[in-house]
Amino acid sequence: TFLMHGDQDDVVAYNQSVVMLEALQNVGVMSDLLTVSGGGHGARFGGADEPVPDYVGRAVGWMDEHLKDE
Repeated sequence: TFLMHGDQDDVVAYNQSVVMLEALQNVGVMSDLLTVSGGGHGARFGGADEPVPDYVGRAVGWMDEHLKDE
């Protein structure tokens, strides 16, 4: 499971993704969290401190690495 979350999200608390990541990992689910520093809610991560990372590329890369044998 690949999670992405802006740490300044004012709709869904960033900590919810941290809690989800820990829960997934605790039951053995391969997972990772991409934190967008300064990012708000939504796919554009409004207010991000730096240009938003290529999150689609990161997600596809993660899936390719972890799911290619599935």
